[in-house]
Amino acid sequence: MRSWRIPRLIISLILLPLSIAGCQEAPRRAVQAEYTPGQIIVKFEINAFDDRGELVSPSVQALNNRFKLMKMERLSAYTYVLEFPVEIDAMEIVRQYANDPLVVYAEPNYIIRATGTGEK
Repeated sequence: MRSWRIPRLIISLILLPLSIAGCQEAPRRAVQAEYTPGQIIVKFEINAFDDRGELVSPSVQALNNRFKLMKMERLSAYTYVLEFPVEIDAMEIVRQYANDPLVVYAEPNYIIRATGTGEK
């Protein structure tokens, strides 16, 4: 029985690093998020609007003019999809709107894809 102890020990010592290496997490790659060119989503503060719900903020109007706002579609209360010419950098537009004190948040209109169908 002793004759098997040494070979088992040697085999275990050889296989241990291989099994540990197989359990390590693969290195993560930076993923560039996709977004719809020329579109951003913005949520405004309530006081950016008048009593009729019209956007009246002069600073936001200046941004709209600067970036040539083409369309403004309401998603929910005070949240809109803003559409600009696609040749204008959406991330620059996001940065400028996010700096406005009457903007709660501004972000690109991210594209989200399902990764599975749920079927077996």
